[in-house]
Amino acid sequence: MTTTTKKLLNRWLFTTNSCGSTLMCALLCRTISMWVEPDETDHIPLGSCIEPTERHLHRAPHVQGKKVFLYRQLPSQIGAYMQLGQTNLRKRTEDWITILKTMKRANDIIWIESNDFFRDVRGTIDTVTDHFEIPPVKDINWANHNVKLFVEQGLTYAPIQLPKAPEGVGTYTAEDGIIDPDAAMSIPRIAALVDEMREKYPSLREYM
Repeated sequence: MTTTTKKLLNRWLFTTNSCGSTLMCALLCRTISMWVEPDETDHIPLGSCIEPTERHLHRAPHVQGKKVFLYRQLPSQIGAYMQLGQTNLRKRTEDWITILKTMKRANDIIWIESNDFFRDVRGTIDTVTDHFEIPPVKDINWANHNVKLFVEQGLTYAPIQLPKAPEGVGTYTAEDGIIDPDAAMSIPRIAALVDEMREKYPSLREYM
């Protein structure tokens, strides 16, 4: 009788800018070793979950393991760029296009839109853990607080560690991260850029 051992692989969380990845990482670290934007990944033990830095997103089609892509629709993404005070919106939008093209070439990947995540944290995180084939996240109360104040990013030599979330509901919750794409399109600068990209990249229109 021949037995086979399932190969141990990492999981990957690929993201666009300001899309809710900090919250998703904070939830996932309760059930898997979660590495947030490490400078390098070669030293990370297999079986971990990694959120790569933006400069490593090009690896998505090449790395092994199950993947999640968390992104914003283009009007909401440009709105997020504006909230962050970024001024070169055309370049950032072209970067967003490049990221989506890259994710289209990746396998074993599910796509999650940020507003869907913010509206239904429990349902979304269950979808993610099912896809990753890891234990479920029992406590999602970090969704009721501004988790960015607690997650340190760019730790190259350690996964993130968070205490249990505070009780109750804070002043900033997951739903505050929603950016309505229709409202964003009411801003002429956003609408003009989105319309241009829809014309230029019709294969990505459903994400715009």
